[in-house]
Amino acid sequence: MPIVHAIRDKHEGKLTVLAIHMPASEADLNVEQVKETAAALNITEPLFIDNHHELADAFNNRYIPAYYVFDKFGKLRHYQTGDTGTDLLERRIDRVLAE
Repeated sequence: MPIVHAIRDKHEGKLTVLAIHMPASEADLNVEQVKETAAALNITEPLFIDNHHELADAFNNRYIPAYYVFDKFGKLRHYQTGDTGTDLLERRIDRVLAE
């Protein structure tokens, strides 16, 4: 989360960040626990709780974390999974925001 927060803060006012919780187990379905964990992790962006994997299924996503970058027209411009390679993610964000 610190990397996501740094990217979010760097582009404040130009970038909309959404957090998506995709439960990996039965224990992850507790909405109140998700909210508490989000607060503890300083997740201040809107949080979508995808308990039924509807959004994950719509994007055919099975990975945590996953990052999606959309342009101002709603076109998907970049998709990336995993904790590494966030420098590539940031370069893609920079490119889309510069357009």
